[in-house]
Amino acid sequence: MKSRTSTAIVDLVRRANPDLEFRLEAQAEALRESECDEPAIGQWVVRHGVEYLTSVLDLDDINFAKRFSSVAQLDQRQRQQIKAEIETHLDRCKHCSLAHGYELELDARMMRAFRENKTEFLQLLDEEEADLSEGEHRNEELWINTSEQQTHVPSESQLVIEPLVESI
Repeated sequence: MKSRTSTAIVDLVRRANPDLEFRLEAQAEALRESECDEPAIGQWVVRHGVEYLTSVLDLDDINFAKRFSSVAQLDQRQRQQIKAEIETHLDRCKHCSLAHGYELELDARMMRAFRENKTEFLQLLDEEEADLSEGEHRNEELWINTSEQQTHVPSESQLVIEPLVESI
């Protein structure tokens, strides 16, 4: 199911943006021509994206600790310092600023493609839902009943945050 949906998304974006391949190649070249001036932060930006990082760092202490138990000791103030350091980095690092801008541009192109092809995309999702109900059996443990309170919050262990700013 995922591959059909992914392929459809790629096709929608490509049809809506015929110059996309050229743009992506030009962006990759521009990124190769510059280097990150602070790789420790740049790795976070490249690996996770600025939008994801800032939303993670904005979580309240309880939700942050549940999702990122390996760095649960970072309180709201420390996370806001890290967020400020990432934002400052984007202001002074050409490489990461470009990468973030390219990410935002691609997101905007994707959203425009969805808006312009909403009916077609929803039809694809309906077809895949029908395929699922006819042939595939879902694992009931993977589905969450939204009427019940969720007791276990999945951990996102791939994010490792080390404070950028030492405690004062």
